[in-house]
Amino acid sequence: MEIVDVGTEYDEDTREVVGDPMVPQPLTERRTTAVLGADTTRTYEAVFSEPLWYTVRFTIDGEVATKPDGSISFYPGPIEESNVAGEYLRVGALENGEKTIVVSGTDNGGPFEQ
Repeated sequence: MEIVDVGTEYDEDTREVVGDPMVPQPLTERRTTAVLGADTTRTYEAVFSEPLWYTVRFTIDGEVATKPDGSISFYPGPIEESNVAGEYLRVGALENGEKTIVVSGTDNGGPFEQ
């Protein structure tokens, strides 16, 4: 997984993260690698530490997780227009080899709890 862009907003028309947040450079250069066996999970709780829009790219076994480029954008902080305290990502490979990325809402505000 790598963070490929960070922004203050998400543009629905271009489907891109936009805006220039004031964040430390290392935030936009985060990458992590994990080796997991079948039916195992790993949670990373401190990767998305700022209430910003993130575009992340996932590769599984050297291939992008979804087409066209394995990227997905999401906002881990509270979403004002809804009762969602934040979003999280779940990435995986199914038994048939299909790779999936799912963005899910959560009522756990994590580091954004007020």
